[in-house]
Amino acid sequence: MKKYIFGIIAVMLVVVISAFSMTNKKPVAKKTTDIVWYYNAPGSTEADLQNGNNWNQTNSGSCVSSGSRPCHISASASTQAQLTSFLSNYTKDEILNMSTDRKP
Repeated sequence: MKKYIFGIIAVMLVVVISAFSMTNKKPVAKKTTDIVWYYNAPGSTEADLQNGNNWNQTNSGSCVSSGSRPCHISASASTQAQLTSFLSNYTKDEILNMSTDRKP
């Protein structure tokens, strides 16, 4: 009878320890890769800069150190629609600050 009780206690301990060790595991964070987006439109208003259709992954034109439009930014958006959603959270000045270079 003692062996039976000790067996049940041992099984219960294993179950309890397993339950705690499973809940302490952290989920693996999904890594996102940023994509470089180039601004390729003539406008420089906030609405222009927030419009993902004005950005693509290929640069047209040159980047310079000063200007009224951003040259390129990095974002985890993989489509222009996702980029529009991303940029809608930022003001014109914030978007300009994301870009180290400008377009004249």
